Amino acid sequence: MRVAPTHLLIAAHPDDETLFFSGILFKHAAKLKVICVTDGDGDGQGATRIGQWHRAMDLFGVRDREVWGLPDRFDDRLDIATMHARLSAQPKFKQVFTHAPAGEYGHPHHQDVSHAVHSFYLSGAIKPAPQVWIPAYNCYAQKLIRLTPAQYALKSRVLTAIYGSETRRFLHFLDNASIEGYASVKREEAQAIYQAVTQTQPLNPKALKVFAWYRAHLEEFHARRPVRPF
Repeated sequence: MRVAPTHLLIAAHPDDETLFFSGILFKHAAKLKVICVTDGDGDGQGATRIGQWHRAMDLFGVRDREVWGLPDRFDDRLDIATMHARLSAQPKFKQVFTHAPAGEYGHPHHQDVSHAVHSFYLSGAIKPAPQVWIPAYNCYAQKLIRLTPAQYALKSRVLTAIYGSETRRFLHFLDNASIEGYASVKREEAQAIYQAVTQTQPLNPKALKVFAWYRAHLEEFHARRPVRPF
């Protein structure tokens, strides 16, 4: 009998779930729902990449999964209202895992998904609110998951044998970690960072707690959009 999911992992693209949340996939697969927000078609290979995503989910043992199919166009932001509407149709979860507000290495779709999740689940409308966790990417890890050698081998296999058509271009800056860290930010901090990286409001440094040391970078991000790193 299928177990109703109590945990949600929601990421922007095929491969994000493996890069940043393999420990969560291994630990919670039986009670985890995984959502891929975009169609993965940024380079015109959407059908291939979604097929890769399903193969990866099979290897991790994840049965509850959805592809939302929002357009994967790097220079176009993802629609927040659409993501809120989709989230409102989901069941209640105890824990939610998603991207960091600054989008890890700065991907705008990661930022959009993070903003949609934090603004939806931490708005006060969902009671009880789930604990929302992000990859501890450029911040202090509040919880750690150490992969076993076998788990690390499977993670590496997924990133190369399944997702290799995409990841081989980025291996010079992607971190295939064997110890994965996760952190949690308050809604005010998530909102302040998103406003800075989308250049809609200057950064409010008082809101920074988990990402306090990142202040100078975020202020620069607000002042001018950095050159695309990939």
